[in-house]
Order: sequence, then C-alpha cells, then structure tokens
Amino acid sequence: MKKEYLRPLLVFLFFLLIFSPLFVMPFVEPGLSRGWQRELSVMLGFVGLTLAGWQLAPVSRFTPAQKLFNLDRLYRFHHLLSLLSALFVTMHYLLLLVNFEAGIGINGWALALLNIFTAPLRAKMGVLSLLAYLLITLTSVYRKSLRLDYDMWRVLHDLFTLALVGGGVTHVLLVGKYSAAPAMNTLLWSETALWVLAALYIRVIKPIQQLRHPYRIAAVREEVENAFSLFLEPQGFNMPKFHPGQIAWLTVRRSPFSLRRHPFSISSSMYNHKYLEFTIKDLGDFTHTIRDLKPGETVYVDGPFGYHNIIHSNNKGIVLIAGGIGIAPVMSVLRSMADGKDPREVFLFYGNNHLDHLVFNEELKMLEKKMVHFKKFVVLEDPPAEWHDYHGFITKDILAKELPSDYQRLAYFVCGPLPMMSAMRKILTEMEVPVENVHYEEFNMA
Repeated sequence: MKKEYLRPLLVFLFFLLIFSPLFVMPFVEPGLSRGWQRELSVMLGFVGLTLAGWQLAPVSRFTPAQKLFNLDRLYRFHHLLSLLSALFVTMHYLLLLVNFEAGIGINGWALALLNIFTAPLRAKMGVLSLLAYLLITLTSVYRKSLRLDYDMWRVLHDLFTLALVGGGVTHVLLVGKYSAAPAMNTLLWSETALWVLAALYIRVIKPIQQLRHPYRIAAVREEVENAFSLFLEPQGFNMPKFHPGQIAWLTVRRSPFSLRRHPFSISSSMYNHKYLEFTIKDLGDFTHTIRDLKPGETVYVDGPFGYHNIIHSNNKGIVLIAGGIGIAPVMSVLRSMADGKDPREVFLFYGNNHLDHLVFNEELKMLEKKMVHFKKFVVLEDPPAEWHDYHGFITKDILAKELPSDYQRLAYFVCGPLPMMSAMRKILTEMEVPVENVHYEEFNMA
C-alpha cells in the first residue's frame, strides 16, 4: 500500500482504538445511565485509560510505522497523549468528587475512596493508577529539573506505565458497571491483550532480533575535542539500508534486553556498506563513555528510524542548517550526495562556538572541492582574530544573502541545539519558506 494511503489509515485505526469504548457504551443496558456528570466521568476514564495504553504506539519503534512518520512529531504526539491521558483520568475522579448536578458540593463517598486502608480494592487500584499518572507526568516534564539521568528515567517510566495501565484496567473491571457488559468486557480484554503484545514486541521480540544481528566496533575516532565517531561493522549480515537523516538506538556493553539504549543520528554515507558511523558529542551523560569504547566490543543497533529523506528526488535543491553536533546527520547527507554523484545544488550553513570545535572541518573543505554545486558557510560565535567569514549566529540576513532568489523552492534540513532550532523556526517563517519544505531534526526523546 502506498504511503499516502497507509499513513491516514494508521492514524484512523489509532484513534478508533482510543475512542472504541465510547462507541460501545450506547449499546450497554440504558438503565446504567446515572446523570450527565457520572456518565461524563466514565467517558473520560475510559478514554484516559485507552490513551495510556495506546500512547506506547507512537514510540514503540515498530519499524514500518516509524518509517512513515516524522520521529520528532511522533514523540511530541506521545508527550501530548501522556498529558491528555493524565488530565482525563484526573477529571474522571474530580467529576466523581465534586457534585455539580445538585449545587456544588463534595461527595463524601468519593473522598473516602482515597483512603487506601478502608477503600475497596477497585478504588485502591484506581488510586494506584491515578498516582502513577501523576508521577509519570511529573518525572517526564521535570526530568532535568529533578536531575534524573536518562537511564533512571526510562526505568521509572516503564514501572509507572505498568502501574497506571495495570491498575486502571483492574479498576475498570472490578467496578463492573459498563465493563460487566459482554461487549465492553471483550473490548477491554482485547485492547489489554494488544497492549501486552506491543510490550512483548518491544521488550522481547526486538531484542531477540538484535541478538541475531550484532555489530562489532571497528574503530573509535576523536574528531575534535569531546566529539567522537563510532564505526560499527555488521557481523554476518548485510548493512541495513537507510537514508540520510535517520537515527538508530544503540545498546553498548549490555544485552539488547537492557532498558539502557540511546538514540543517535547516522553520519555515514548510505553507500557505505562496510561501516555504520555515528558521530557523538560528549555531553557528560552516557555519551561520556564513548571515548572509552574499544575495537572488537559488541554493540546492538535498533533501527534505522525516521521517514524524512532530504535527498529525495522530489527536492530540487537542498539547504542544510547545522549547529554543533547537529552536523552529524548533515554529513550523512553530504557524503551520500558525493558518493552518489548527486548534481543538485546544496547549501550548508554551519554554526559553532569556536574554530577548533568544528567537526569534519577538513572533510567539508574536501567535499566543497569535490561537489561542484556545494557551498558551505561557517558561522563562529567566538572566531579567532584572523577569521574573515561570518561570526555570531546564523541569521536571516546571512541566509538571504547567500541563498538564491528562489530559495523558497528549496528543501531545508535543520539540526542543532534547541535554542538554534527555535531561532531557525522563526527565521524561516519570516522568510516565508513553506512549512512542508522544512524538516527539523530535534529528537527530544524525553
């Protein structure tokens, strides 16, 4: 099936599964109706639960799906679903607690449900689920403020998810109103089974696949201070096909069943069938360990992922805007275009702090000589005294000066630190570059 049809079909099925309990509710015994407030509470509870169960889908690294959608948008969508799920479930309880139908008041029976010592099991499971919703939201939104490292956050995220879904499903089944009806009961068990299968796919099937396809570290090369290229060689299988701009998740010095895996952009050429290369900056977390890796060690790779292909034949010209280590996926673009003898014009605007922080500076100079229609412009925030090119930041004036007059027809690929990304969004909007012509590579996973 063609992508233009498959994408909307998957989106339709996704929302159908989320709202499916609402379609079943009208066919349950009408005598269950207990006023608009109680029914609205139940509706929000059902949707909150299915949102919690299915929010895993956008970020499940199901390869076919993640080659159809923008990864940054999928993760933003996942974050939005998480917040909505927590909001709906919280509103579900508040509508039980606060009585609006007979004048604003507090329902004592609903307040008593919060007492985990005296409340029935169904209420305890509901409280457990609600607490897990709040904890997963707080630890995700304020992860950096709480100084939770990425690995610890992943462990907590999975534990809280298990608690909120398990507690929520148990709560619904024990309440036994709508869930007692055969149609609703079947639906809830079916959706729960699908959630379990999705979890098994991520935690069991994918790791088994990775065990069968290990990579060996061929080399670790320091490009500049605190930036390293990791060269991986497939062991006993062909290099997977990918296109520039895609990412993969790496599991280093651990079993692929480990929760500790980290996403990085591929920096090698799509025509390089010997090594898969990742260029990684030491940011003080897991990335600090890259310098200590040794040739011969095993690495497991989950990917590649990402649907956007900046060198697609539909793009008549390409503008690459990179900041710092955002040059990594850009190098994959340039290397692939050079190896494929791509004749299209390509412009690179590369911003960094200092001259000695420029990653691949010498290779970029070589590519500029090799590729007839490649032009690069380096912008340094703190240039040396002898620097005669651009300094400061990549601005609207720089882009307008160096790009051709018909720059709006070009395809744009932007990757760098979040402040730069925000600035570029504003600049390209002001320049009236069509939104569909711009791809932002953020990968803000949590």
